[in-house]
Amino acid sequence: MCKPDFWKVRLSEVRHTVENVKTGSVETLAVSPGGHPVYAVSYGPEPEPGTSNWSAAMGAGNASVYRDGTTDPQRMVLVGACHGAEMEAVAGLTNLIQILETGRDFAGRDRREIQQLAENYRIVILPCLNPDGREKSPDDMIGRSADEALRINQGEWNDGTAIGYPACKEHQPLHPADCRTLGGYPNRDGYNLMHDATPGDIRTAEARALLGLVAREGADLVLHMHSHAKAPEILPAHHGMYDLHRIRTTAYRRRLQEFFQERGLDVTQIPSPDPAATWLCPVNLATMTTLASGALSPVYEQPCGSHGYDIGYETMLEHALSAVELFLRWGLKEKFSPRMELMYTVFDADSTPFTYRKEQW
Repeated sequence: MCKPDFWKVRLSEVRHTVENVKTGSVETLAVSPGGHPVYAVSYGPEPEPGTSNWSAAMGAGNASVYRDGTTDPQRMVLVGACHGAEMEAVAGLTNLIQILETGRDFAGRDRREIQQLAENYRIVILPCLNPDGREKSPDDMIGRSADEALRINQGEWNDGTAIGYPACKEHQPLHPADCRTLGGYPNRDGYNLMHDATPGDIRTAEARALLGLVAREGADLVLHMHSHAKAPEILPAHHGMYDLHRIRTTAYRRRLQEFFQERGLDVTQIPSPDPAATWLCPVNLATMTTLASGALSPVYEQPCGSHGYDIGYETMLEHALSAVELFLRWGLKEKFSPRMELMYTVFDADSTPFTYRKEQW
């Protein structure tokens, strides 16, 4: 299948998109082991540095010494292609850059509503965190069998067997000499960036750069954009989230369902009660971005078209842009990360969930 022109997922297309940024600012955050730049494209006023980091501000009981949340816009960091074979977010975020620049996506469709919503925020877009994995992955996963998708994503051992799960996470890194192909999950050195998330042992330039950016920005929201072979959903909260963020993440799962249903988009149906309210995802890079700035750091998964899931390029682009739009809209209704409220969590043994001392903004 020939990809349409609006499906900008190749490294050359990411670079061309970034090189044509005029109203935003471009920064090379890191260089991958394969020698590829990791770009960050920023829109909105640059943050003023505080006098403290997030940890010390919590110790002081004063979030404003980290950042002033009363006068500056909320700050969003959008992260695509942590796993390079999950290219759907790359298409979504390159189109988002085009929208913020021109009001239209690469297909020429009017997206000024998204552009206007974005003007309420500072937004930093990382269209491709893992360019090494992206370089060796195809343009799409449409029509791939489960076995083919597994090998593209997670690679093959030297004997030709698929690495698969849990082996792809039992080896960090996967040693290239042991693999016929590494797949698009890791970078060239075999590191799965999503799990380069052990404090004191962050090994990749890509993960260090993202965490440094989140801390420097004082990000309120870090949206980790991934893909899978099922309908779209926001994953359950991860270990390390603040209690309020766990509640918010569960709420956003249902908000996504309702928003996508209104638009006629397929979406995971969330049961009631939601099992995600009592289940946590493992520690991962989303955990670390939460701890870096106090950010709400949900993981969004959208379908890629493998495993028999019938979907086209236009719908995959709508899934990516609609997920971003959901957060743009809800961020105007409630703060993503009300930091003083995070600090003053009050545990009441007789109540579920926890109760909170409300922050005065």
